[in-house]
Amino acid sequence: MLSDTTKIEIAPSDTLLCALGEACFEVTDTTLWDCIQWVDAGGAIVGTGGELCVTPPGFDLYWYVAQVDSTLRCVIPDTAYVKVVPDSLSVHSRQARTKYAKGTASAWRLPSGRTPPWRW
Repeated sequence: MLSDTTKIEIAPSDTLLCALGEACFEVTDTTLWDCIQWVDAGGAIVGTGGELCVTPPGFDLYWYVAQVDSTLRCVIPDTAYVKVVPDSLSVHSRQARTKYAKGTASAWRLPSGRTPPWRW
């Protein structure tokens, strides 16, 4: 039996991947597992049940919502986030001919009002 309002809780709530791979989530309240639908940012159902494992397709921020049937308005959904970032970043400059080793820190100064043209 559910109380007047029940909040779904996902563990872990945030995941950082430094390479493309799988991230798994679980609804902590096992009594809700039979009712759970997982939806992605576009609203598409990507899974059902208490656990969800996903493999994001690229470097970006993705989110997944654990919810129950929309007729149960007393159950509050929860959201899990997956951020996929590369384990290294290459920076190229037309002006600089310097090479940087992994773990090297550097500061870049741009003319006032200019923003860097970042590309991934």
